[in-house]
Amino acid sequence: MIIVRNALPDFDRFDEEVMHSHTDLLDALRAHDAPRAREIMRVHMEHAEALALEAESRIDRGSLLMSPSG
Repeated sequence: MIIVRNALPDFDRFDEEVMHSHTDLLDALRAHDAPRAREIMRVHMEHAEALALEAESRIDRGSLLMSPSG
């Protein structure tokens, strides 16, 4: 999440979307609405994956820290 936040200047918009999707997910779970909860989670994960892939394409790999083991 930190790498994504640093790689994307409009990450605040994603923060808002995450907050709303989590709230919607909790509402669906409390209502025992499994199909709705499943759909909310599916959309959320697709969006998160797209955002992570976009951020990964912008990362300067030369500035990443390497672990001592290699």
